[in-house]
Amino acid sequence: MLVVGAVAFSAAVVSDVSQPATAPMATVPPMVQPLQDDLQTLLESVKPNPPDLSPSTTDQLQAAVTEMAGHAADEDYAATESDLDDLQNHLAELLDSPTGTQISQNRGKTVQRAIDTVRDDLAELK
Repeated sequence: MLVVGAVAFSAAVVSDVSQPATAPMATVPPMVQPLQDDLQTLLESVKPNPPDLSPSTTDQLQAAVTEMAGHAADEDYAATESDLDDLQNHLAELLDSPTGTQISQNRGKTVQRAIDTVRDDLAELK
């Protein structure tokens, strides 16, 4: 009888462990549309997903997009555009890295498309 109880307890513990923990998705603050949606897409384009985006690169890119989104939410579009230029330059440096281990070419293309869309949004807001 004691063995059956231990097996049932083990099964319950194992089933709880098998459920992967999901981290909350970062979001951008409220702002004008479609800029909010497009900044959210940009933020999602730099979510961690080894091996095509290294953890340290993920942290750098997410911090840059989060800062950019804050400026956009404050309607400081000049600062947002400057942040976008900095992100563009950083992405180019990552893609030109001799090791090629910080970001894959495919992920770089995804991030670039999101940058271009946000840039188009900012041009419409001027």
